[in-house]
Amino acid sequence: MDKSEFTIGLEATGIYGENLQEFLKSKAYLVKLLNPFQTTRYREQITMKKVKNDEIDSLVIALLLKSGKFSFGYITDDEYQSLYSMLHQHKVQLVKLAKRNKRLIAYSLI
Repeated sequence: MDKSEFTIGLEATGIYGENLQEFLKSKAYLVKLLNPFQTTRYREQITMKKVKNDEIDSLVIALLLKSGKFSFGYITDDEYQSLYSMLHQHKVQLVKLAKRNKRLIAYSLI
């Protein structure tokens, strides 16, 4: 089969799916990025449960693609991703520092 006959659906997962999406596009596959909020709600409708696994997620994505009733997800631009990454690293360092300071205060009170 020709690659142009395939449509690959991915749930937008931020930086985690970005490399896969770019790789598939570079190989000339048609890739549709789906809104994760919508796939979650659709999954809950068709399963009547909050069950989540790869098999169900694949089915939900396939059904949404087939129906054409999906909204597109997005991957943010590089600057936003860089800022988010730096913010996350800073937050991790602040949490470590806060824990260290709490321990020091607790030990000084003993």
